[in-house]
Amino acid sequence: MRSNIARRPVTGLLCTALACLALAGTYSDARADAWDDSMRAAEWSMKQRQTAKAEEHFQAAIAAAKTPELDEQRLATSLDRLGAVYHSQGKYDEAEPLYREGLEIRERVLGPDSTVVASSLNNLATLYQSSEKFSEAEPLYKRALAINEQMLGATDPQVAISLNNLATLYQAEERYDEAEPLFERALSIRATRLGSQNPATIQSMTNLARFHDTLKRYDEAEPLYKRAADLTEQAFSENDLRLATALDNLAGVYVRQGRNADAEPALKRSLVIRERVLEPNSPVLAQSFENYATVLTSNGKSEDAAELQAKADAIRAKQPK
Repeated sequence: MRSNIARRPVTGLLCTALACLALAGTYSDARADAWDDSMRAAEWSMKQRQTAKAEEHFQAAIAAAKTPELDEQRLATSLDRLGAVYHSQGKYDEAEPLYREGLEIRERVLGPDSTVVASSLNNLATLYQSSEKFSEAEPLYKRALAINEQMLGATDPQVAISLNNLATLYQAEERYDEAEPLFERALSIRATRLGSQNPATIQSMTNLARFHDTLKRYDEAEPLYKRAADLTEQAFSENDLRLATALDNLAGVYVRQGRNADAEPALKRSLVIRERVLEPNSPVLAQSFENYATVLTSNGKSEDAAELQAKADAIRAKQPK
């Protein structure tokens, strides 16, 4: 007679396996929730400029992600964000291994041609550029550009970001002939794909203006600064701080040409915006007072200039030493 003993353990093992799967799912969900909570807390801390707390939360997210139950992309994201925190603080030696590990994970999981890999390449390249390791940054920028062109097309806005990054590197290396066409192509892509009033397009226009300004090509820089200021005013409110910055840029190119009379109304308007928007003791407001005072002095308005300088000095005196 055939025994039924062999059948009983099978049923029992099946039930045990299902229970284990259920427990594993619960454990995985708990880990995922812990990661989500830590990342949300970290991003909120960053918005509140609580950098130390953000670091703690990102580190907790990394710890939660370093488990077999969670996919490695979560870990790469956490590493990347903590690397960005260190990068923004100038802690380059601490940021580099985090960026590198995130890049290695993404290359392995997503493949070498993923646009997410391109983003990681860009982060690491930017870090090297900040550290003036230009020779290490360039091949990473070039590879990110090649990936984005291949995967997204030559006129995708993401390609414009890669072009701008590489152009900025070339400008820092004084490789101006190589930088200029990249700045121009980035602006063309953004203007066509995003529209003239898009913030990214205005930024590209400003980047190209600054490029010409650096080379003392004031005749080429000035109309770009003017256009950027006009577009900023159209795109945002008349009290937007971005408009104040655009007006400062325009005033600056006037001053460098010795046209202080033209600079005066632009600086006055930028100061009015900052007085409306910023806190009374803002260092940025103090700088705006000083800039306007300098131009007023050169225009023979010493009394008005002295009054503004006194306001700037009063703000500076209240700043922590």
